[in-house]
Amino acid sequence: MHKLDSFLKESQRLMGVTSVTLMRKALKDFTFSDGTFIPKGTSIVAPSEALHHDEKIYQNPHSFDPFRFYKIREQDGESTRHQFASTSLEYLPFGHGKHACPGRFFAALELKSMLAHIVMSYDVKLEDNKTRPQCWRIGPAIAVDSRATGYV
Repeated sequence: MHKLDSFLKESQRLMGVTSVTLMRKALKDFTFSDGTFIPKGTSIVAPSEALHHDEKIYQNPHSFDPFRFYKIREQDGESTRHQFASTSLEYLPFGHGKHACPGRFFAALELKSMLAHIVMSYDVKLEDNKTRPQCWRIGPAIAVDSRATGYV
């Protein structure tokens, strides 16, 4: 299941469901140690899509490498850090820290079970062997084109 885990994580890295994450609103004025001032009521976010496509973090960040995280996990000491449900400052689909999504482990198991069932039970292809449809972008949200068709 490590390869399936890597495939799901890479899919989410390359095209997540939002371009920003860790949305927060300042409840009081705050000044960072570098002098950056955040006034009360200001909304702040982390640019997850920019991080997930940063060449300093990921080699060939705009290409889909289904086994990117599988290969990293094969290295000593990296077996759990790069799982689909793991969070880090470089991988934010589930948030990070004490406010990370508590349902991410359940979601990961459900996705793996569902995808395993589809792969074992069906032959799936895009209509006329076209390339993957472009996603819709509505503000920070990213959604699959609902008009896309395929064959089972």
